[in-house]
Amino acid sequence: MLSVACGRSPLDTLTARSTGTTAIGGTAATGGTRSTGGTNATGGSLIIGGSRSTGGRTSTGGSATTGGTTSAGGAASTGGATATGQTAATGGSRSTGGTVRVGGTTGTGGATSAGGISARGGMTGAAGASGMGGVVANGGSTGIGGSVAGGSITGGAAASGGTTAARGSVAAISAGFNHACAVVNGGVQCWGRNDYGQLGNDSTVASRVPVQVYGLPSDVVAISAGGLHTCALVKGGVQCWGCNYGGQLGNDSTVDSPVPVPVQPLGAGIAAISAGFTHTCALVDGSARCWGENQLHQLGNDSTVDSHVPVQVPGLTSGVTAISTGTAHTCALVNGGIQCWGNNGNGQLGNNSWKESPIPAQVYGLASNVIAIAAGNYHSCAVTDSDVQCWGASELGESLVPIRVQGITSGVAAIAAGQGHSCAVINGGAQCWGDNASGELGDGNLGYNSPVPVQVQGLTSGVTAIAASFRSTCSLVKGVAQCWGYNADGELGNGSTIDSAVPVQVRFP
Repeated sequence: MLSVACGRSPLDTLTARSTGTTAIGGTAATGGTRSTGGTNATGGSLIIGGSRSTGGRTSTGGSATTGGTTSAGGAASTGGATATGQTAATGGSRSTGGTVRVGGTTGTGGATSAGGISARGGMTGAAGASGMGGVVANGGSTGIGGSVAGGSITGGAAASGGTTAARGSVAAISAGFNHACAVVNGGVQCWGRNDYGQLGNDSTVASRVPVQVYGLPSDVVAISAGGLHTCALVKGGVQCWGCNYGGQLGNDSTVDSPVPVPVQPLGAGIAAISAGFTHTCALVDGSARCWGENQLHQLGNDSTVDSHVPVQVPGLTSGVTAISTGTAHTCALVNGGIQCWGNNGNGQLGNNSWKESPIPAQVYGLASNVIAIAAGNYHSCAVTDSDVQCWGASELGESLVPIRVQGITSGVAAIAAGQGHSCAVINGGAQCWGDNASGELGDGNLGYNSPVPVQVQGLTSGVTAIAASFRSTCSLVKGVAQCWGYNADGELGNGSTIDSAVPVQVRFP
């Protein structure tokens, strides 16, 4: 089990890589030259052919920074040796000055798949929105951190004290750092890690199978599992529970809660929610509002002051149709284009820079024709009308601007981004690519990373939603929840703590 405190510690090393920007085709950041021998794609800093070591990330044949050490082939040391201006650690992230977390444990995306998504034909409002790692399928049946208003969730009454998840009764699923939640018969059930009450059952005891969230009404519209907290969209408002160090529960306090508490009134027209690692955002009547921790500008309000209640994201008062939170960055789909803000140490904002942005910044080359978005740990992805594009740090390499995912040209209904992997619903089936240390790609292999999409075993049709988290993934297939990958905290929900490289069915009571 990974130890992560309910506080700033997961974000302490998530600083911007440099204070400079890299021009299109440029290579250098303050603190060192990049890729002596590495190649940059036109319009960005993608290390073509860059391979990833366990948790590390560097380019084959180069990419050592000035004064840094990179072994032949670019393997990064575990939790270890860093270069001035950039470094890699197992699962970790780069930070200015090369500091690195021992073991590199990280929050959202590491944790939650920060990576919400909205679906083709179901972008927020009436049919779906996004969330950390979240995803919304055709018409809006929701996913990880995802949120749907008026989507395919019918909201049947939940039995008091528990629900029976009959085949086809799971309406939405969302994966957080090491826990997951689902909308079942109008109520919510969660499973996995629970040290800060993120399962919402008035305890801090972990559960390997779903448990009923305490006190929610039976009309839950959407669910979003964040780093160490969870939020639900119910008719008339939003309720959150779990870790509250940065005010991510939105109830004007910093006190953790093992049961749902109401977010300060957001007003009418709440269409979607998305929970990041220590912040949360909502789509309200076409505008974006966020709350929680803000040391890396993840609230987008031109400040680094935490907010314990929702604040308006400047410039996004209308035209927003989806929102997705990553570890410490956020992206919004605005009038067909994408704008992102917050941490940018790995280029996850897609604006051809490594510099943090305190306000929404336009993603390079994606000003229109975008259908869905997903913000992951240190990368982000988008579905356009002709392809899937991702940027930031992932198995594709590292790019400051969007690059196309190979082999995907059409049929994408949903997308989700995790820590180092991404997944999509394509022509009714599920495909994933990126890191696979714990079997999170679901193709039956363990530890074999893939820079191109691979078929999830057994999920070739009928998939309606997909959700990517830290090192695990979940999906809905005709209302049945299945998960695969990392399982040390019981986040697969199948009653065990054994990792699985293929989908296993969640065991609802």
